[in-house]
Amino acid sequence: MGSILIPEGKMILMFLGSANRDPQRWDNPDDFDLGRDPSGHVGFGFGIHQCVGQHIARLEASTLHTALARRIATIEISGATRRPHNNTLRAWESLPIRVHLA
Repeated sequence: MGSILIPEGKMILMFLGSANRDPQRWDNPDDFDLGRDPSGHVGFGFGIHQCVGQHIARLEASTLHTALARRIATIEISGATRRPHNNTLRAWESLPIRVHLA
């Protein structure tokens, strides 16, 4: 797909944290956009390597978000955030939030 030539004998490293953030695939790939078309998203794998439980996980997440949306007016970050040092994953070590009920 790309035009990068990897010379023979050279090594490459895959960064899982960059998955689903390809600027050639999505506009503004670093933005959190709930309206983005999820087709091609690799969070649950792809092809023969896809997660067989992904449909249940998506249903559970959708159900949880619907229930929360009915009870919560706002969610805001309430303190300093921290990311763990990790070369391959993007995660939160600490993400303090404040929830205001509707």
